[in-house]
Amino acid sequence: MIADALRKEIGEGRIAAALPSEAQLMRDHGVSRTTIRRALTLLQDEGLIHSVPGAGRAVSGTADQRPLVERMTELITATSLAIGDAYPSELLEALQLRQGYESRTRHASHRDDVAHRVGTTPGLGSI
Repeated sequence: MIADALRKEIGEGRIAAALPSEAQLMRDHGVSRTTIRRALTLLQDEGLIHSVPGAGRAVSGTADQRPLVERMTELITATSLAIGDAYPSELLEALQLRQGYESRTRHASHRDDVAHRVGTTPGLGSI
């Protein structure tokens, strides 16, 4: 009965990642620790949850299990991508490259300024 209630909460998304502590589950359902542990063991044996050492228990397989084509279709629709557009990962990579270029440019102009102030040519180093 407790396992069924937890299974329903997980299925509805009310428990999405970490499960409440055994003590909290005892209070919520008004049952003993033994009853809670039996329910948790049953869910763990089913593969619905797993133990996280030092942290309790968590829902297994919380990643999206839908076929890739469904997930990509949703992504494309949600982000208004069109045929030929760059993938979000490509856009991120381009942004990171641009930021790196801007950073190098900023440092180069700073080096040029310092070289000018001390009366030397930028990039030749010191002797």
